Amino acid sequence: MEVVLALVAVGISILVAVINLVTALLHFKRHNKKDRRSAKRRST
Repeated sequence: MEVVLALVAVGISILVAVINLVTALLHFKRHNKKDRRSAKRRST
């Protein structure tokens, strides 16, 4: 049972990390569209 609980905990943590990553990417894309000039400065 302990192994199953550990796997579930790891799965949940990974799921949360993926969700955070996706939301961050979406926010970053929206920010880039709004301000392309700052994006160009950052890339250089």
